[in-house]
Amino acid sequence: MARNALFALALAAAASQAHAANEPALAGITLRERPQLDECPERQRSYLADDRTTCFELPSGPAPSGEAASIPANGRIMVNVALADRPSFMQGGDAMVTLRDGRVQSVAVRTHGAGQDSADLRALEDRFGRTSPRYLSTAQRFESYSNIRADWRLDGAVTVYFSSTELGRYSGIVRMQTPEAPPHQVGQFD
Repeated sequence: MARNALFALALAAAASQAHAANEPALAGITLRERPQLDECPERQRSYLADDRTTCFELPSGPAPSGEAASIPANGRIMVNVALADRPSFMQGGDAMVTLRDGRVQSVAVRTHGAGQDSADLRALEDRFGRTSPRYLSTAQRFESYSNIRADWRLDGAVTVYFSSTELGRYSGIVRMQTPEAPPHQVGQFD
């Protein structure tokens, strides 16, 4: 009897791991999973940048000295992504992660902007498949540049959104999300 219970437990664990392996991920952060991260190191109530490890930052800042911070069940956290986990289209080390009931519902990362938008699109197509990008012109007072927009639909109703200059000429966004995620706010790193 105990042997059957252990076998059933092992099967359930294997099924759970197989399910997690099938969920899409961006910058090493898997959708619909509970993030298992430590809080980023801090000094004098500010987070320290660290390219070697992936860790989380609370929007309110580091936990008071001596208190352990935990990832909230709902809301957003910033994740400092280790250099080894950053895809080539990612600019900087920050990923914005939206959580619901303790599970990742969306992950957003910045891209390189107009100067590298074609290379970023190629890297995204290598990862998510061919798409039909839209090329838009942005004209501002003293400059104009192009914006590439593209979308992908993945298994499990997951969507990926790319806008090469959404955050300005030098910074775009890639956002992967589940249908349960709050809608993307255009012009926001969310």
